[in-house]
Amino acid sequence: MMKVIFLDIDGVLNSHSFLMTNKSALFDPDKIKILKKVVRETEAELILHSTLRDHFKSDMTPVTAPACELTDMLFEEGMFLIDKTNEENDRETSIKNWLEKNHVKSYCIIDDEKKLFSSEVSHLVAPCKDEGIDEECARKAIYILRSSSE
Repeated sequence: MMKVIFLDIDGVLNSHSFLMTNKSALFDPDKIKILKKVVRETEAELILHSTLRDHFKSDMTPVTAPACELTDMLFEEGMFLIDKTNEENDRETSIKNWLEKNHVKSYCIIDDEKKLFSSEVSHLVAPCKDEGIDEECARKAIYILRSSSE
């Protein structure tokens, strides 16, 4: 059984200030490194849970420049997107549907849209969209992934 992180992108791997000051990059390398810490310490797999999912084929092959940039940056840090949610429903339902089809030991949702998750609050890490994922978010994600797997 695996541990998974349902990963949103905008407001998590970038921030408002990063996007305003970096016109050539969509994803903040510092945020990618923080995510790497969570993945490394928990051995969790990454499931794309973002509007960016439409930029990938069903086998997770990137088909647009933003998807290629994300995939390359994750790869450089030893991380991979192994799957994506199907968001025909709302975000919370799409996660529940994914969980029903897969054997999961523990999971964490990293998404800046806290209001979209009513029954998944105990699994949610919600960074401030103006700041993206930070060390406090990383500690909380590690705690969630470790405590729900024991």
